[in-house]
Amino acid sequence: MVDLQGRIRSSNQKFTEMWRVPDSVLASGDDDRVLAFVQEQLQDPDSFVEKVREMYSLPEAESHDTIEFSDGRVFERYSTPQRVEGTWSAASGLS
Repeated sequence: MVDLQGRIRSSNQKFTEMWRVPDSVLASGDDDRVLAFVQEQLQDPDSFVEKVREMYSLPEAESHDTIEFSDGRVFERYSTPQRVEGTWSAASGLS
């Protein structure tokens, strides 16, 4: 989960494994850094970033799309809004 300031607030081991994000990149807590790492793996990184920005601009909206990796992996991404202490947080662009 990413907060509205672009800081990663939570993730899990399965997320890290699926997206192949190194611990050092994830530990930075910087969503832009993680997104930059992931973009290098995608067939259409521009569409991916556009969708992520759309999700972040509408934190109360649900989202679903399909992500294709250059190595042949395909993920279906479902993102749902999260409320943390009464405030909307952006659902992760990578969830």
